[in-house]
Amino acid sequence: MPVEPGSAAEYEAALLSSLRDDPDNASLVDADHAACIAPVWVATITPARFGQAGITPDELAGQTSMSVVARVGLTLTEAEGLLQELGECGVDLRGRALAQTTDVNGDELDAAGRTCLEVGLTPELVNRYAAVSLTGDAESTEAAEVAGRYLGVLQECGVYPAG
Repeated sequence: MPVEPGSAAEYEAALLSSLRDDPDNASLVDADHAACIAPVWVATITPARFGQAGITPDELAGQTSMSVVARVGLTLTEAEGLLQELGECGVDLRGRALAQTTDVNGDELDAAGRTCLEVGLTPELVNRYAAVSLTGDAESTEAAEVAGRYLGVLQECGVYPAG
């Protein structure tokens, strides 16, 4: 249900807060990254579009794992553009994904597991997986295919148990 949109400044402050305070984002972006990302993403998405999707600034501020942004209904092309902005703000999605990965027991991956991830988690796969996630369309054929490839690599490399 649409809501009266807030101002660009309100959405920027909300997204900045979410990027800085959400524990799911803390390992991906720091305060400088967040300050770079928030205004660009809000300008791209627009307050009107947030409002049309029923998203208030307060709701955006309280999101976890970009779950509220995913409700905007971004196209894959739009999501890829937002992820490109992450790179321009100094965020290395693939590097962060590789740096944070542990084995099924929560221990640091051994050399074989690390090499497996470095080969399997290509920049294209990591970016596509992130873009598909931002669209919020988990039911699409594209989402299922990309998630299957991504999770398959993680299982193959010993990050998650198979099954």
